[in-house]
Amino acid sequence: MDIKRLLRMPIPISIIRHGGLGKTAIVLQIIEDLLYSPQRPFDRIFFMSFKNSVFENGVVRKLDKVISNHTDLVTRLAFYMEIQTGDKSINDIEEEVWKNIFTQKTLLVLDNLETEIVQSNLSEFTKIADMFISNYTNQLRLIITSRLGLGDSEKKYPVLEFDITRTKELVSINLPDKQEVLKRAEETDWEWVQEYTSGNPGLILSFCDSLRNSNKTIMDLRVEFQTKYSLDARKLYDDQDVFLELCFANTTETLNTESQTFMAALSYSFMEASLKEVSEELLGFLVEEIGFIKLGIHNMKAQIFVNIGFLRPINGSNKYNVNELFVNYINGNYSNRSDVYTVFKLKSSEWFAPLKHMIASIIDFQYEEDLLVSQTLSNLYKGRFDQTNNNSFLMRAFFCEPTLSNLLYYFEKAKPIEVISNFVLIEKVKSLLIQNKEQQVQERIVLRLIYCMSEINHLIKRGERANVGNIRQSDLYEFFQQVQNRVSVVKTGARSILLRRKVVDFLISINQLDITENYVQTFEEQMSRSCFELYSKQVGMWAGRDRSKCERYILKCNSLIGSKFIRDESKAAYFMYLARYYREGNPLRAYQVSSELDKIPAINNTIFSFYLESLLLRAQCLIDVKKNREEIRKFINTFNRESKTSRYKDIQYKKEKDTRKA
Repeated sequence: MDIKRLLRMPIPISIIRHGGLGKTAIVLQIIEDLLYSPQRPFDRIFFMSFKNSVFENGVVRKLDKVISNHTDLVTRLAFYMEIQTGDKSINDIEEEVWKNIFTQKTLLVLDNLETEIVQSNLSEFTKIADMFISNYTNQLRLIITSRLGLGDSEKKYPVLEFDITRTKELVSINLPDKQEVLKRAEETDWEWVQEYTSGNPGLILSFCDSLRNSNKTIMDLRVEFQTKYSLDARKLYDDQDVFLELCFANTTETLNTESQTFMAALSYSFMEASLKEVSEELLGFLVEEIGFIKLGIHNMKAQIFVNIGFLRPINGSNKYNVNELFVNYINGNYSNRSDVYTVFKLKSSEWFAPLKHMIASIIDFQYEEDLLVSQTLSNLYKGRFDQTNNNSFLMRAFFCEPTLSNLLYYFEKAKPIEVISNFVLIEKVKSLLIQNKEQQVQERIVLRLIYCMSEINHLIKRGERANVGNIRQSDLYEFFQQVQNRVSVVKTGARSILLRRKVVDFLISINQLDITENYVQTFEEQMSRSCFELYSKQVGMWAGRDRSKCERYILKCNSLIGSKFIRDESKAAYFMYLARYYREGNPLRAYQVSSELDKIPAINNTIFSFYLESLLLRAQCLIDVKKNREEIRKFINTFNRESKTSRYKDIQYKKEKDTRKA
């Protein structure tokens, strides 16, 4: 047993959690084992019980407590140690008691201490624990059974509810004459027993008593309990109510009012929204979004509710199962004591309206299917986004449920600079990307990333550095490489024409022409515009540097220029790149090519700029071949006339502005 192993360490042990789990039975078994152990690790064992009631056969039996407070404890220990009390003060007696304990190998057990903690000062018992800790060199040990524990002064050992296998074993052990009945029980019958008892040994034994005193099978009791039509069913309900009062009344009172209020809110949420588990994130949502932060963060830590058995940690996660019996107690009206904060009090509080609204939202989410707590919380954060338009809620929704769809939802709502700044979120869906899941969603994510990078590139080109931070064009290319390496639809050949076109357009815009050609290996008519722009830029880049490469790209451009998808702006750029290429070696050919701009309507400033350049280039070509001056003057005059227009002045102003920003 772990507790025996813990006894080797010089630190007090608290066996904790709510009543009915067998804390006292466990410690009595430990005492028996120690008494009969050949090693005899302790010379003396003192079992001091503060217990005032027990649950037996569905009935709470009150006990006459010998020990009701700290003074009783000291007096009782003095009696067993045969210390003469006479007219000594309680302080003198206590000093002699502890001196006596620390002279021998002693085990002190304080059972059911929560009744004393509720009624008196916790510090008195914390001092006892501290004394045992400070005398660690002696063979002294302290075990406490309590619903909460002393705080940080001891090692807490939580007693857990039984799983269904152990529940079956306990029922079988306690009903030796009902073995045939138990054998006929089906799995659904046992599942109901587990649900009814929640694995609490005390209630399991009470159920055994009900089965023992009836001539019915487990299935009979299950059906009657669910339909509530028989005396046996009524008894099961009554036994459960009595058990709840015994287990959780004092347990609840160990918490302050703020913690009780939060627990009532959790209980109401679990009952109304049919939640089976809770996560740290859901607790955080309630604290922040419902306004429970007013109660103080320290009063709403999950560990508080774990200690009393309201929550049970799920191994390997930050989630907790909910003790349904505890929920039933807080949601019911079992306690007539005013210091227990139940759901009935919650309904008249400021928290109830927003809590009810949240629960209604959860019920709407779960209309078609049962959702995990992470999915529920993700939807709640999306709802907060709908109310506030605050993108941070979408990021939280993604962290609660890191799916490709949630990532896309955040990326689509966030600003381009936010998207690129939070590109690392892709790491959260890395496994989905590796498995090549949801290719269409992947493609939409990439399209959004490409769009955002393109928008940032436009801002960089316009010199609007304040809106892009420290990001440069080279950084954008690095971002693209990360996308290429991590996202399957970019890395593999599973790329749609739309995606390839957007990738090509972006790479052209940041002048990464060589890598761009990887995305135009196969030709489709819809890709002709992007291909033409890529090849024409290559013509402009290799003109005057590599004649053979330039000629190859000229051939490619000429094969595409007749396509209906080619933009006039792209044609104007190509004709000017081509004219520059021919300018030195073949002025007449350059003149002829640049004349093509007369056929293209100057519908925007880019085409207009190329048109102005073509006028000067044609004049220069005529000078080179010694043509008559009148024709040369015609192009120069046309340029001078256009340079006086507001359109030209607007272009010059923008150039000067961009130069100043640069």
